[in-house]
Amino acid sequence: MKNPFRSPFTLFATAVFILAGTARAEQFSAGADIHFKGESTLHDFEGTVSSLPFTAVMNKDAKTGQLVVKADAALNVKDMTTNNNKRDKNMFKMLDLSHFATIEGHLAETPLSEQESTTAKLHLKICSAEQDVTATISKVTRNGTEYQCTMTFPISLKAFNLKAPSVVGLIRVSDTVEIECTITGHVAETVASDE
Repeated sequence: MKNPFRSPFTLFATAVFILAGTARAEQFSAGADIHFKGESTLHDFEGTVSSLPFTAVMNKDAKTGQLVVKADAALNVKDMTTNNNKRDKNMFKMLDLSHFATIEGHLAETPLSEQESTTAKLHLKICSAEQDVTATISKVTRNGTEYQCTMTFPISLKAFNLKAPSVVGLIRVSDTVEIECTITGHVAETVASDE
């Protein structure tokens, strides 16, 4: 009985089939510079923090041909600052720094567009609470192996069971904190990804 894999045509067809079922995914070494701001009955406040280095995976959707990205990231709470020691102390108390050292985020597969903003589902863990928030990704640019984008979203302190700091019951922080992340990265490697 002849071995069907001896036929050059059969070998070629088999190779094409295998390659067609395999997509190439790019892994980016990434980081985020995060700016947060809120309001209080006395004056507004803002602060900054940088994420820990993380990996983002980007590939092309087999059905639409559109680029999609997913990532997991975290930041150290102790690195957050509003440039005011007393305010930072209250912030760390609210975030229970002694028991929860990090804030974690998971970005589900999200389409990217350089032409328009896209909506993303971002899963956040702050202290012991986990919630999905709706984020907007915009200003997507890519130059060779480098890329950058901006992600913005609001956080409700109550939704994460956080009690906003107050001073003698008179100065109160509003419930909503606005977040803006500038994310940059470069291609670390290209890996096979089964669709």
